[in-house]
Amino acid sequence: MIKKYEIISLLAIFEVIVMAACTPTNKSNGRLLRTDTLDKGLCLECYEMSRGGVFSGNTYGYFLIDSGSFSYFVGFGGDNDVLCYQLGNDTVFFWFESDEEVKMHRKSIKLHR
Repeated sequence: MIKKYEIISLLAIFEVIVMAACTPTNKSNGRLLRTDTLDKGLCLECYEMSRGGVFSGNTYGYFLIDSGSFSYFVGFGGDNDVLCYQLGNDTVFFWFESDEEVKMHRKSIKLHR
């Protein structure tokens, strides 16, 4: 006889597996829309991660890529969001601007050149 806590444990394990497999920060879950060159050997890739359909907008995932094996998830944006960046000597700063507001969190990525 299966006990109640065994069923709950199995459901929890199944949920973790499904969430790990469907994580949207994985580039293979999206469709590459464009690649923009930021600097010599440094590119930003934009993937369509999900289509919103009639009732909501699309979701886009952004990844910073260098000419080698470096790949870093920058963040998600929507139809009305614009990803902005500023290059420093060894750091790239990212933030989103939209029709409504400038999203206050900035993300910085340290480059190892």
